[in-house]
Amino acid sequence: MRWKLAACRLTGSLLALTLACLPPSGDVTGDGVVDAADVEAVSACLGVDPDEAVECLAADVDRDGDVDLVDQGQVVSSQEELLCNDAPICDRAYNQLAYATSHNAMSALDDGFDPLVANHTASLRQQLVDGMRGLMLDTHYEAGASWLCHSSCQLGGQDLGRIDLVEGLGWIRAFLEAHPTEVVTIIFEAYISETDTAAAFAASGLLAHAHVQVPGEPWPSLREMIRAGRRLVVLTDDPAASLPWHHYVWDFAFETDFDFSLFDDPLDVLTARLFGPEGCVDNRGDPGADLFILNHFITATAGSPILADLANHGPALTERAFLCRDIQAQIPNFVTVDFHDIGGVLDAAEALNGV
Repeated sequence: MRWKLAACRLTGSLLALTLACLPPSGDVTGDGVVDAADVEAVSACLGVDPDEAVECLAADVDRDGDVDLVDQGQVVSSQEELLCNDAPICDRAYNQLAYATSHNAMSALDDGFDPLVANHTASLRQQLVDGMRGLMLDTHYEAGASWLCHSSCQLGGQDLGRIDLVEGLGWIRAFLEAHPTEVVTIIFEAYISETDTAAAFAASGLLAHAHVQVPGEPWPSLREMIRAGRRLVVLTDDPAASLPWHHYVWDFAFETDFDFSLFDDPLDVLTARLFGPEGCVDNRGDPGADLFILNHFITATAGSPILADLANHGPALTERAFLCRDIQAQIPNFVTVDFHDIGGVLDAAEALNGV
């Protein structure tokens, strides 16, 4: 999409002259084209006062004196080809698509978690970069503070790994702002109050990205979420959830069994419960709800690369996803694995989406 550059006026103050010479709305870089470089430029200027940074003047697209998410959204909307890479999935509703999802996403070796409780090697931030768009996260209290921990922040005085909740949410905010066409979902297993959760969202700056979904109402398309600048869906198992953006997960979703334990018969787990029709039977939530969580992992207290290697390989995982889609007559929205970089969870989500 190309725009004709505005003519410059040669009178008035330096600021007025600069504004008069600015390129048309959306062309932040001034090269006459609204493209990915403009999105990167406005993203880099978020929160910057344009009066104090000449390089960010053009990023204030709506000329209100601030460079904020509204400006970013206008640039993204101006570059139609950028939205979802112009893929057909962009106009599908959020609940009609599959998202590769990380089980206990915070519990990663690269983020300092003990191997006893680790479910991933790659950090939370790297999982997002790699293409994981669903994040299952556990929140806990420790010493009066809110953390992302797995089961417990410590055991017998030994620190098992933890991420400050505000910091972890800040990583997600930074990813969303650096990638303004991506949609991310958080599914919380919550052991802290909604009040403290909300405080962490506000402190991290992530709240500005949160989508609000009314139960029973149709979900927006990805394109609509991108244009609105509300690209984060927050689900929680906290039954006391009442804030509009803090959605009680079982009002919106149902899941398959998640208790595939190494201490079960491995052959039974792999053939019947994990890959057979039995593995598609619903567990929590009401079948036919808007969202379908397909749990696909084997645990022995936590996951392991060896167990992930048994479960995650592409053809079998993809076949199970399609089998469960057919049995439940609904696309598995969250294909959930441990050690996301082992096997083919991204391929499975892509196959379900038909791209």
